[in-house]
Amino acid sequence: MPESTLNQARLIDMVEKMPAFPRSVQKVLSMTARPDIAPKALVGVIERDPVLTGKVLKVVNSAYFGLSRQLTSIKHAVVFVGINTIKHLALSVAAIGALPQRNQAGLAMDAYLRHSLATGTIARLLARRVEPNLRDIEDFFLAGLIHDIGKVVLAIYLPAEYTQVLRRAEALQRPVHEVEFTQLGVTHSQISALLARRWQLPDALITAIERHHTAPIAGSSTLDFCLFAGNQVADGLDMMVRSELPIPVEPKPHHFPPGFPVFPPSVVDRLGFDLITFLGESRSIRTEIERAQIFIKV
Repeated sequence: MPESTLNQARLIDMVEKMPAFPRSVQKVLSMTARPDIAPKALVGVIERDPVLTGKVLKVVNSAYFGLSRQLTSIKHAVVFVGINTIKHLALSVAAIGALPQRNQAGLAMDAYLRHSLATGTIARLLARRVEPNLRDIEDFFLAGLIHDIGKVVLAIYLPAEYTQVLRRAEALQRPVHEVEFTQLGVTHSQISALLARRWQLPDALITAIERHHTAPIAGSSTLDFCLFAGNQVADGLDMMVRSELPIPVEPKPHHFPPGFPVFPPSVVDRLGFDLITFLGESRSIRTEIERAQIFIKV
């Protein structure tokens, strides 16, 4: 094994050093794990944290939701968007709040956040198309938001090693997770899953995050399929931006640069369409992603 391969103890230590959720958010997680929790009690926990309350209300009152009136309390917000959505908003703003502004490994945090928000937004759009009546739809956005957070862990605690990973991936034009495994013996998706488990997120979400670079097979969860596909679409959009190419109104394979992602057959079978078809039929993707930028601004 490579000399730089991480042992389990060091890996766990890195994850444990990442900031924990605020106490109010930890309380929200423990309360919502119980099926008999009263919304009033949950509202009370959030409202006792003025910083969290302000951030959640800023998102609720943004174009992200497009409500016709300004809401001034968590209690009113629950009436309009639902207690489950409020819970996920609290988790989302807390997850972004755990991120550093900069790092020594050269991981571009602006690009990282844009990709994470895009992946979450697209995963949720895909889920709505595949299963319109699906419960816990906000799990899809949250999974996308933190699916790559293992990159941040590596950039913070192994800056020299991760600088080499990023440079090698760029030089060889290889996926970052492949170079991570070759040089470190672990991938950012595995670390992301460990951190999600430390944050006590649902098992299905943890599994989808850990597998987001592996094409799902028949019998995998809708979350597995949509997170994998959402990440691929976001990667494709990133590639178009870097190439300074617009998405055509009626996209065809020849419109896209070499190496543009494609959905594997298992994903096409489950979703009912391929990646290029999705880009052509969902012209609101960019609008939805732009609205999600509010999470960076809170």
